[in-house]
Amino acid sequence: MSYLKTERCPHWQIASALLVVMVSNVASAAETSVKAGASLNYEYNDNVRVSPINQIALSGWTASGSVDMRYATPRFAAEGTLRLNSEKFDSVDTKKLSPGLQEPDPSDFDSDNQALSGTLTYSAERQKYALYGEYSRDSTLNTQFTDTGLGDLATVEGASRRESVTLRPSWRWQMTERQNLSLTYEWQDVEFDSERYSDYDYQSLVSSWAYGLTERVSLQVVPTFSYYESSRVDKVTSTAYGVQAGAVWEYSENLNFTGLIGSTRVETEVDGGFFIIDPETFELIFVEYDDQESTGLTGNLRASYTQERTGISAQLISEYVPSGNGRLREDTQARLKYFWKPLERMRLDFDARYGVSKDTRARGGTETERDYAEAGVRFAYQFAEEWWVSAKYRYRLQDYENSANGSGEGNLFLASVSYRLPKEIL
Repeated sequence: MSYLKTERCPHWQIASALLVVMVSNVASAAETSVKAGASLNYEYNDNVRVSPINQIALSGWTASGSVDMRYATPRFAAEGTLRLNSEKFDSVDTKKLSPGLQEPDPSDFDSDNQALSGTLTYSAERQKYALYGEYSRDSTLNTQFTDTGLGDLATVEGASRRESVTLRPSWRWQMTERQNLSLTYEWQDVEFDSERYSDYDYQSLVSSWAYGLTERVSLQVVPTFSYYESSRVDKVTSTAYGVQAGAVWEYSENLNFTGLIGSTRVETEVDGGFFIIDPETFELIFVEYDDQESTGLTGNLRASYTQERTGISAQLISEYVPSGNGRLREDTQARLKYFWKPLERMRLDFDARYGVSKDTRARGGTETERDYAEAGVRFAYQFAEEWWVSAKYRYRLQDYENSANGSGEGNLFLASVSYRLPKEIL
């Protein structure tokens, strides 16, 4: 698989290139749209790592700002978003602290985060081309709950840095009035500032063919291919290929269904091994790790209903995704989302998910499984044209199958005030 290997490029160089492309397109445009906003949050989290032991309670402030840019013509469009936030914690408290562990300082969890993303699209008569790019620097406390979980259950440490670059070119061709074909390639490079996680490169290629049976029902076939390479001491490479098939049914303008079912084959190669002692000669013998193969069921079942002031969607999805644990990860999630706008300036959101995450670790080939769940409710009110206030509650749970400590639970309470410029900057 050497033909898929990529040389690492400094993330700041890629981020600079993305910014130059977006700014040059916006600056040279006859028409521009640039919007900006800011928010200030105060939060209290009674168990930030969702751990049954060594529980860490945090409280602190987050200040954030954003700029959105857009330029569009009948055929070409350029969009870009820059988001900055700074998380500063002023209080920390530990519960059920293991002997010998020292209580961390609040500043250990501080984090300054940045995210820059942009999309370029060009539309021809029957074809559409798009290029999406993203550079992100964030805290592992914000990114790793659904991926690896929030750290070992027996240690206490602060936040770590996760840095990622993503490029995603895509192409869509309207072959006939009833048929269309699309192709999407994605490259992602992720680095962690912690030995707890594994850096990785990930590439995927997804194709989709759709055929319209009727005005509202279309059939879909979706072949997929991906390549994952981790950067642990024992390097792991995984190749996955599969296919899904199903249908999309737009029952009405408000109600639609999606059903795709398929299978994915994963082949994993592990460099390295371990030593054993020969019982007869008492000599050390090096044993290489065995390559592994597995086949799993994948799919995407979704139903959604939306009106002007309310909407609900339910989804069951199973897929193989890249992970910071050093392996390609099998993840199955059930999701539920709901929103309600009782008044023009008032909104209530509820979202929940339950997931099962499985992976096979390199050392000893031990399979691990983790159950996780989270549910949150958010209330927002616009008390002026440019001002919002909101309050949020979120519950989290995670349970490692191979842990003797049981499951961990955590509660988050957050209050926020947001300001959005009433007019465009340009």
